[in-house]
Amino acid sequence: AIGFSEDTHVRPVAPVRNEPVYIGQDGGESHTWCSVVLQRIGPHINVLAALLTDPSGARQHIKQTLIPWLGEHCPWVLDTPRMIHMHYDQACDTEDPGDLDSNPLRTMMALLPAKYVPGPVSWPGRLNPIYSLFNDGDGQGGSRLRIDPSCRGLIVALRGGWYLSMNADGRIRKDTPHKPNHPHEDYGDAFCYAIAGVAPMAPPRDPKRIRPPSRV
Repeated sequence: AIGFSEDTHVRPVAPVRNEPVYIGQDGGESHTWCSVVLQRIGPHINVLAALLTDPSGARQHIKQTLIPWLGEHCPWVLDTPRMIHMHYDQACDTEDPGDLDSNPLRTMMALLPAKYVPGPVSWPGRLNPIYSLFNDGDGQGGSRLRIDPSCRGLIVALRGGWYLSMNADGRIRKDTPHKPNHPHEDYGDAFCYAIAGVAPMAPPRDPKRIRPPSRV
């Protein structure tokens, strides 16, 4: 996680009521499931939770870990599915020819109504948004990214547990994270999906803005 600094990016944050949440969901065919939950509040990207269960599956993680956390900390989103933006590992949309009910994506959609968007597949599409965000200021002398200290597993991953593939001599072999590397890779992937989904470099949308009529 080149550019991450615990001193700079770790700050206590709390959920802001009646604001949407963005969730990066890693899982798919893996037995390790991880959700990174954040909000975009003004200039800031506030990471509220990094929830990991291992071993687990889509049903167990969503039902026993993610939904209870949302119910305790962001209960308003459970009543308004449009306020949940789920950006998921595309491996979640996987069919098991032996069991038509085992598709993880369909399981998630049935348990947690939300807006579901597939996360990026390419590594530049995953990593570039977080590299940019690590170095982006909030215009107030701080960083736009704020990660709550409770997200300990994610913080450990970002400060070195999640790292690029290396040769035996310690040189970078390629600009992609080393795998397998549980649980750091799970935190890292979920974080990538969440950050790409919230589009931190795009200007905030103004719901009051009226689109001008198209010309005939």
